[in-house]
Amino acid sequence: MYNASKWALEGMSEALAQEVAPFGINVTLVEPGPYGTDWSGASAVHTEPLPAYEPVRAARRAGASARTPQDARGTAALVLELVDTDEPPLRLFLGSYPYPVVEAAYRKRLDTWNEWRHLASRA
Repeated sequence: MYNASKWALEGMSEALAQEVAPFGINVTLVEPGPYGTDWSGASAVHTEPLPAYEPVRAARRAGASARTPQDARGTAALVLELVDTDEPPLRLFLGSYPYPVVEAAYRKRLDTWNEWRHLASRA
């Protein structure tokens, strides 16, 4: 549900950006990398884990330990700078972590779309 809600917000924000652009209103999705917080640590409330999901939890833990959290204090200044920009982007990634993840995801999408273009073009 966490990721589904993020995708929903992304879709709504893209639609909103298109709807309000004629009025000179800009919309930017600020997408930060991981911050050094206790989001899923001791402050979180956890349910009883289901053994079937242990591989998923292990993969998540491994991925989280491979990232270096960024300092959230710099984000406020960046957002204020963004707000003062005449033509801000629809998306702004913060930190270096999101770039390789997004590049790989879009590369995979493009490869799949191109692989099936022969079928799609017959529609």
